[in-house]
Amino acid sequence: VFGLVPPVSLKGRLETKEEPGQWRITNLRAGRYSLIADMPGYAVSVGSFTIGEGDATVALELVPKRSFAVRVVDLDGAPIRNAAIYAESRGGGGQRDAFDMPLMCGRTKGDGSLIIDEFQADKLRVSAEHPKYGAVHGEVEFGEELLLTLLPPGSIEGILTSNGAAPEAGKYTIIVEWRRNGGVRGPYETVPRMVTPGLDGRFRVAALQPGQYRLMALDALSGLRSPGGIAQMAMSAAMFRGNLQRETVDVVSGQTAQTQLDTGEKPIEGPTAHIFGSVIVDGRVAEGYQVMAFIERRNYMATTDRAGRFDLGTVPAGTAYVTVTSN
Repeated sequence: VFGLVPPVSLKGRLETKEEPGQWRITNLRAGRYSLIADMPGYAVSVGSFTIGEGDATVALELVPKRSFAVRVVDLDGAPIRNAAIYAESRGGGGQRDAFDMPLMCGRTKGDGSLIIDEFQADKLRVSAEHPKYGAVHGEVEFGEELLLTLLPPGSIEGILTSNGAAPEAGKYTIIVEWRRNGGVRGPYETVPRMVTPGLDGRFRVAALQPGQYRLMALDALSGLRSPGGIAQMAMSAAMFRGNLQRETVDVVSGQTAQTQLDTGEKPIEGPTAHIFGSVIVDGRVAEGYQVMAFIERRNYMATTDRAGRFDLGTVPAGTAYVTVTSN
């Protein structure tokens, strides 16, 4: 990913050849490389080559930039300035893009417009984000102008409870996810909003574009102390989200939706069962092994004790897929 991997310095390596437009790069180790060429008025050109036992040759063609016009307005058609514009190539254009990931292309000017010229594509996915309005998504084809309308935002107000009572202060963070539901997709998955409820469990999330949102409570982000902790929280949320209680809320433009969310696991509906047992590895009791079962879109996990026993507790009746891993 450009910007994360340090580039090879061309100082002392770049030599001009006699033929116009040709250069020679010396002292490269064996391996695979990407070569990038940039020139004002032209699109960034990218090529790949591999250095083996001998020299390699690569040809880059500079072509004029492709420009995509985006304009962001409010419900009355008035321009919205300072909206952040993100874009992703949808392919085409006859040339490889230098960026195969969504880019932050800039912010709209006073007339609500921005020209995107970082991609050599036939079509782009585009998002506009503004702290006052929220985010809106669209697609634009080369030669057209994309008009994105940010409607008057709505909000969500609610109360978080723990078994019907106020939760422990600072223990939970509420995650608010936008649900696409078959609508236009942006260049990236919309980043969930996060909010910490007050001492009485009340919370408010503002600047939401009309649509459907899903809420759930996770352990508070304030308890995270490292990137590894963030990754572990994300993995845990993905694995056990089916177990958590969630609420779906429809947000209407200019209005406040009310909801109530409870912590803890979602109650099991229908018949239940009990999974327990023991783990033997190579004829010996397996202590400290993790046992996980996936059943009816829920995950259950337990660690074997000194006798190799585990107990996953009460689960929905059905077919369970069980895995065992060592620590």
